[in-house]
Amino acid sequence: MPTRNKSQSAEHYKKAIDLEAKGKIQQAIDELEMAVSYDPLDGNIYNRLGDLYIKTGKKEKAITVYKKGINAYRDDTFYRSSLALCKKVLKYDPTNVDVYPIMGKLLVELDAKSDALTYLFEYVERQQENQDVESVIETLDYMKGLGIKDKAQVERMMEIYKSIGRTDRADLLVEKGEEHKPEDIKLVFDRTINILLVEDDEDDYIITKEMLEEITEIKFKLERARTYTAGLEFLMASNYDVCLLDYHLGEKTGLDLLRAAIEQGCTLPVILLTGQGGRQVDLEAMYAGAADYLVKGKVDAVGLERSIRYAIERNLLLQALRKNEEKLRAQVVRALALTDALTENQKKLHTQATHDDLTNLFNRRHFMEIMDAAITDAVDSDKPLCLCIGDIDHFKEINDQYGHQMGDQVLATFSHLLNTKFSKDTVIGRYGGDEFCILFPLISTQKILPQIEQFREEVSTTGFKSESGEKFNVKASFGIAEFTGKGTQRDIFRLADKALYEAKEAGRNRTVVKKL
Repeated sequence: MPTRNKSQSAEHYKKAIDLEAKGKIQQAIDELEMAVSYDPLDGNIYNRLGDLYIKTGKKEKAITVYKKGINAYRDDTFYRSSLALCKKVLKYDPTNVDVYPIMGKLLVELDAKSDALTYLFEYVERQQENQDVESVIETLDYMKGLGIKDKAQVERMMEIYKSIGRTDRADLLVEKGEEHKPEDIKLVFDRTINILLVEDDEDDYIITKEMLEEITEIKFKLERARTYTAGLEFLMASNYDVCLLDYHLGEKTGLDLLRAAIEQGCTLPVILLTGQGGRQVDLEAMYAGAADYLVKGKVDAVGLERSIRYAIERNLLLQALRKNEEKLRAQVVRALALTDALTENQKKLHTQATHDDLTNLFNRRHFMEIMDAAITDAVDSDKPLCLCIGDIDHFKEINDQYGHQMGDQVLATFSHLLNTKFSKDTVIGRYGGDEFCILFPLISTQKILPQIEQFREEVSTTGFKSESGEKFNVKASFGIAEFTGKGTQRDIFRLADKALYEAKEAGRNRTVVKKL
């Protein structure tokens, strides 16, 4: 395993941040290359270095670095961060299908098996076209080990096995293809299905309505929204079983509407309808969270009915999985991104959903989601849990004296030090402004206090340099609340805030501990 010198790496990383802020991109790249030579297992460095390569037009170098970051994040079990880098690779090189099996395995780790299979099947079919039989067999064998029960997916795997002459492996899948029984997934097709159609074109509305009327096996009730605004309002009303969404909606697109709805908590299955085909639109629809993607003029009543059934069934299954596996997901998920995309807008949505833009730490909302599950875990296991809130002392004075850009650099450096100091079991987020949250699951104050104190001392010895050349240091205060089985998440936050307030009142640059 490569040798890691985190302190030397952090020093060069801090210099790189400073140089980048001053617009000295090549010098920042040089510092990051030094940082990664000292710590070749830090995914954050590869991520930032790749971004700077992109800025300087070195796309091939960026992709190489991103791939190293993918492996580094994955080894540290930062699966969401690893997945985000896979998306960056595809953004700058959509033909780089080698990341598909990695994405599939990452999604399996994140309990998103259905999305994982999309990538894995895509990879298998690409390699089948390239006559790479070894990769096809290896990937199919991995998929077989996932215990797939869906009959259509099993049959698809069997067909691929047979097409490459491996009927022996196909035969082993025969017993796997079990249909999901209606009573198991509580299908709703014995009643009228309520459909929302967001469509501004009258002719396309009539065509869709007539196709639904051709379907006799299932009863449909169709309601139409003509604009982006009306569509979003109707979607959030949650009075429907499925939504058919037109791609073109005046100045905005159906993808914009889908992203906005998901951001506001919509879980309704959405099928995107578009008059233009193409792989790029297909991928964007999938990454945005669409259940399916249909091309107008190429879909008939049978295809539309099948897409609606599959979308509703898949959504019901996902809802059941979310309810039954919430505790398990909380133990392994370090970041939550319901959607990722190849576009800058979708990348922004992904970042807003789970991470803070400046520090790349969990944002407050997602941190509290993880903490809520951790509290349940602590109660079930009868073990303590500690929440630490840290605050940079006199941060306003730093902004006033040296400018907000310097203040941002201090926050970014403080965040990087947090990430390199504590173990991967620790959950770190930005609480707001210059306040940061550190969650220590299943551990007592007695064990974490020395770590916090050591970190506080390290922060106080970290040097900064303003644009005018003035050198300065920062200090921080910390409040720790230990949860021992009583109280709520709000109680723990209040207690940690109270401890932090007392640390400030007592003179700052210190840590105060309280127990709930």
